[in-house]
Amino acid sequence: MSNRLEDNKSPYDSMTFGNPLSLRVDGAIGAMSVSPCGRDAVLAGRRGLFVIDLDDPHAIPRWLHHTTSWEVADVQWSPHPSKPSWVVSTSNQKAMVWNLARSSHNAIEHFLHWHTRAITDINFHPDHPEILATCSVDTSILSWDMRTPKKPVHEWAEFSASATQVKWNYMDPNILASSHDNYFYVWDVRKGAIPITKIVAHSARVNGIDWSRNSASKIISCSNDETVKFWDYNKDMNEPQYTIRTNFPVNRARHVPFGDYCCGIMPLRGGDNSIYIVDYKDQKGESPLIPVHTFKGHSGPVKEFLWRSRHTLNTSVDDREFQLVTWSKDCDLRLWPVDDSIYRKLNYVRNKPLPDVEMLLL
Repeated sequence: MSNRLEDNKSPYDSMTFGNPLSLRVDGAIGAMSVSPCGRDAVLAGRRGLFVIDLDDPHAIPRWLHHTTSWEVADVQWSPHPSKPSWVVSTSNQKAMVWNLARSSHNAIEHFLHWHTRAITDINFHPDHPEILATCSVDTSILSWDMRTPKKPVHEWAEFSASATQVKWNYMDPNILASSHDNYFYVWDVRKGAIPITKIVAHSARVNGIDWSRNSASKIISCSNDETVKFWDYNKDMNEPQYTIRTNFPVNRARHVPFGDYCCGIMPLRGGDNSIYIVDYKDQKGESPLIPVHTFKGHSGPVKEFLWRSRHTLNTSVDDREFQLVTWSKDCDLRLWPVDDSIYRKLNYVRNKPLPDVEMLLL
């Protein structure tokens, strides 16, 4: 297992991305994440971690046993190729750092224990493999350095409302955001416990936030008030640039990792148990939900949606292919094909020439 986890070349020789697949996984699963190379998925629950080979999904998964009475609120596989075997999961007020390169009975490398109430979200820093953030019902947001894991290196607190999500900024390594009640804060690690700004974003609880991949001041928020809002806090902290009104409370809204100006929307409940993809390019004001594509097929609420990709190494064209991976309360893990017609809807042109700098990043 450890040798394959260290393979960052995404060798999907045995899996055709055009084939849909549904895999039933029984058990009290609370969260899902996907490895940085896209080869494996980890399902975290009260009995521990189940690592599933997405290229051979019907093979017996690896089971890392850890029994707990607490539901797992979040699990995150490190996105960094330098740490391909790190997985962090929650257990009430603790976060457990698993090293999948170790034997299953000795896989927990660190316990992160500073929160006083249940952890609600985990987020790895996009630039620094050793750094991650956690947030909690205790209202605090903590930044951890795995080189000194006994205590956090930074701490922020809202004091009046529990934190639902924490996210590092993709463009500025010193910036992160956290959501609380119907608003979210933007923090700067260089400015101590004083936030840069507070944005009262919704009329009900904020469930999810997601930073833009190409602008340090743009962020998406979604809420129980049945809206998804797009913000640029450098331009206006009081009004969003664009609002999508759905007919269901929204659990997550995230940018699609390919194409331009598209995001995926996941209902908290209702919404036909589907994932909706929207194109928000040049949109202003308000509009109803008008998806360019809908991934529909689960019989229960979707709990998580993530993307995995493959591409040819050392090529001069952008030939990436993508699959959507979803996990639902119906206990189905699904792999959804993405064909050329969907790529066109998402403003993504495959096999176009790459600039030299982009080629080096593949």
